[in-house]
Formats: sequence, structure tokens, C-alpha cells
Amino acid sequence: MKVGIYNRWLATLGGGEKYSLSIAEHLSRQHQVMVLSHQEVPKALASERLKLDLSGVEFRTIPDYSSESLKKVSAGFDLFFNAAFMSYFPARSPWSIFL
Repeated sequence: MKVGIYNRWLATLGGGEKYSLSIAEHLSRQHQVMVLSHQEVPKALASERLKLDLSGVEFRTIPDYSSESLKKVSAGFDLFFNAAFMSYFPARSPWSIFL
């Protein structure tokens, strides 16, 4: 399954980011997982700071899209998590979760 996890505030590497990246770590054991954010965050830095194994997770930096464009991005996944505080948009993936 192709899983997308969107976190607008990933660069803060705080508690919410640990929560969403823990989900990414777990799901990457059996699924293709991509984390999307607007600022580049080195995977090694996130892994080290949050004490997670993110070796099976792909990080992708995307432009700061409008909510309408983010809906389109979500359509490319089987399961899409919106893990961005105060960022509401309906996902177009078959399955979606708002954290």
C-alpha cells in the first residue's frame, strides 16, 4: 500500500512530528511510506533527534500548496494522513486519517 503523511510543521521536530513519524516508521515495515512537508528536513536529522528508524521512509519537500492543490497530491496515495495542526482539507485518497 502507498501511504502519504503530510506534516506542514515537520521542521520543528517536536512532539506532533514524533507522533506522525512514529506512524511512518511502523507502516514502512510493510508499506511504501512518503512524508510530505514544505521545508526540507534531512531524514538522518529527524531519525537521530526523534530516535526513530526512518530508513524505509521517503521524505519529500513540496511547494507550499493551497488546500485545493494538497487535495490533488493526496489522490496519489492509498492511505493519506493529514498530520498538520490547523490544516484542514479533504483528502482524495481512498482512505484518509486526520491526526
